[in-house]
Amino acid sequence: MYNLAMYYQYGRYTEKNLEKAFYWYQKAAENGDVSSLYNLGEHYELGNGIEKNEFKAFEYYKKSAENGFIDAKFYLGYCYINGIGTEVNKEKGFELYNEAAELLHENDDKVNYWYYKAADNDNKVALYKLGEIYETGKDVCENLVKAFEFYKKSANQGFIDAQYKLGYFYDHGIVVYIDKKKAFDLYKIAAEGGNIKAQKCLAFLYEQGEGIEKDLEQAIYWYKEAIKNEYQKV
Repeated sequence: MYNLAMYYQYGRYTEKNLEKAFYWYQKAAENGDVSSLYNLGEHYELGNGIEKNEFKAFEYYKKSAENGFIDAKFYLGYCYINGIGTEVNKEKGFELYNEAAELLHENDDKVNYWYYKAADNDNKVALYKLGEIYETGKDVCENLVKAFEFYKKSANQGFIDAQYKLGYFYDHGIVVYIDKKKAFDLYKIAAEGGNIKAQKCLAFLYEQGEGIEKDLEQAIYWYKEAIKNEYQKV
């Protein structure tokens, strides 16, 4: 049931359908799957396949955390610190961070560290790092929706690498529908800020005429910029 919900949520082997994803997460949760409780919270928080309701989101995160799901403990702490579906309670939030960290592998508390840093006025680098952690599944379960949301928060604070990541998600239709124009706009911001990967992607879009009118002169310019910056790094 959980896997079927994941396929519908991410559009794997079938068309993306958030309503059906929500339905199957509910079924899995009713049968005791704690990760599905967490995902139901996510759907309510973001309004994916259901009307947005942060209070219900908080309750599902809490149920999942109380049943021992580490990712939920971390994110529940984040909810307490940022007042998502509940009153702000930083002491409780940090307590949950620490509880979750103790359940991770010995001497591996990077997730806890970045959650702590993100709590510090929504530190844009920390938000980006949390996006990376959820994208790669390093120390927590891979969660591309959470990755996208943390990248978006970081990008909204002007972090160039996060702008690139958002562009990549839109370019390839990762948890969002493919939008080449939006990908182009985000790549351009990141490329002008010096992100080499964004410069290459922007050049490719200019070369292929995706999201923008085809322009080989601009394509060559951005390929050269990427090569020059790579050389300088070496």
